[in-house]
Amino acid sequence: MRRVTRAADVFFIVNDRVDVALACRADGVHLGQSDPPVDVARALVPSEFIIGVSVSHAAEAVQAVQEGADYVAASPVFLTASKHDAGLVVELPESSRLGRRWTSLSSLSAVSD
Repeated sequence: MRRVTRAADVFFIVNDRVDVALACRADGVHLGQSDPPVDVARALVPSEFIIGVSVSHAAEAVQAVQEGADYVAASPVFLTASKHDAGLVVELPESSRLGRRWTSLSSLSAVSD
């Protein structure tokens, strides 16, 4: 996977597992709310490592950025009947106060500067 993503000049982000991301020489890791906190993950990885976090409301987003997240992914953005645990729709105008550090989970290409 690393060879493919490097050849395509795209980021290689591993979901949930900091250890696997490091072993694969990924560019970063994407953490959920039940994964280790950003500050714990940040202490284990190189400084250039990208760390993203799934959030379901603005308070989680603010906390993730304060802990050192490079981006937050807000979800859900649209109502869905296919996931019973999806929760309420994240208000994007509320999340926009984070600047370019947020994205929806349907578009993880929007990584912070």
